Amino acid sequence: MSEQYVQVEIGGKTRLLRYDYNAICDIEEKFGKGVAAIFSEEQVGFNTVRLFLWAGLKWKDPGLTVQRVGQWLQKEAEEGKQPLEFLNVVMEGLKKAKVIQEQQEEAENEGNE
Repeated sequence: MSEQYVQVEIGGKTRLLRYDYNAICDIEEKFGKGVAAIFSEEQVGFNTVRLFLWAGLKWKDPGLTVQRVGQWLQKEAEEGKQPLEFLNVVMEGLKKAKVIQEQQEEAENEGNE
């Protein structure tokens, strides 16, 4: 897994989102399935976004809770930002960590045939 990160504006400041091995394991543990299955089987909703943000942010803030991330998302929503807009940042972070690259390349290759 890559040490790369992406920046996300949430909770009143710029934070660093990184998907290291522990983050991916925490996501898979919470969902009870692998990341690939989450995106292929689940309808991505608020809980998915909240959980992926939490997992990617806690490397800098080990005491961060899923509920705290939800509070940040609520505040962002009250200020006009849609929580699902954060999905783009999550996807960028997962790509940088090379967690979803293989799936994306397969989909692109299928589309070019």
